[in-house]
Amino acid sequence: MPKPMLPKKLSAEMRVGTAARRIIRAKVHEVEAFVKPAMAGDEDGIHDMRVAVKRMREALRLFRRLIRRRRRRAVMRLVEELNDALGIVRERDVLIRDAGEIIEQLPAGADLLGGLIESWADERARAHTALLVVWRRMSREEDIFDRVLRAGRSAQRRHRALNDLSLERFAYVAVTARAGGVMECLVEARGTDDPVRLHMLRIAVKKLKYAIEPFLRVFPAVRGSYDLVADIQECLGLAHDLDVLLAAFQEYLRGHEDGAGEAAEGVLAIMREDRERRYAQAHAYVDALDDQTWRHILLDSID
Repeated sequence: MPKPMLPKKLSAEMRVGTAARRIIRAKVHEVEAFVKPAMAGDEDGIHDMRVAVKRMREALRLFRRLIRRRRRRAVMRLVEELNDALGIVRERDVLIRDAGEIIEQLPAGADLLGGLIESWADERARAHTALLVVWRRMSREEDIFDRVLRAGRSAQRRHRALNDLSLERFAYVAVTARAGGVMECLVEARGTDDPVRLHMLRIAVKKLKYAIEPFLRVFPAVRGSYDLVADIQECLGLAHDLDVLLAAFQEYLRGHEDGAGEAAEGVLAIMREDRERRYAQAHAYVDALDDQTWRHILLDSID
């Protein structure tokens, strides 16, 4: 995953509106850095641009109260559409990658998975063409970057009571809220293999990670907590990816039961074994979150 671009001129004492403008501008530059490889269809470029768009989206969400609602909604509509278009391509890349890794473990599964991979590759090509159409419209007609930058600039001028807060105080309140969201999802995810509940926990953890990121330079002590949260998100993400692959393969088998045989059983065995391993890792992280020491360390590093 690419390192986040962070503005150099931030301080704990800075007014939050000034910081918001600088952070949102940095997120725009981060997305810009990956446009060319992503639009060329490069797999890493797609992944990197999608991550950058998510970071830009979360920055807008983080400072949402400083941006007028009508402006924010208009900008977020574009950002969400771009994120979704990138996501469809990225999901096919992940399915193709994971299926290829299973073929390496079980060459006998190549005939079964090969057909799926070809299907996903066709879907990926169509999704990338659709992404190009979305991007051309956004970059030429709707000028997405300029609109995000204007939203960032407006944050410096609005909501005086909030704007008088220091970045340090704002960061503490914002990160506390996101950490609380993780704790709420943890209650539902504790002791379960339910993919939906673990996925919801993953989303909450991801939001917390993106809320911490803009403050990494301002509060260096937060790095340890950030790394832990990033590891948890990645682990839960890998478990989710495997659930998606397993569901897609089982759906495929329902239409090819006659020709499945031992190869299908072998592929399923590998998927289930990998799923058990990834879920065991996920539960270890859930247990770590259940010990609220991490939350106290996180908030102390900002306070």
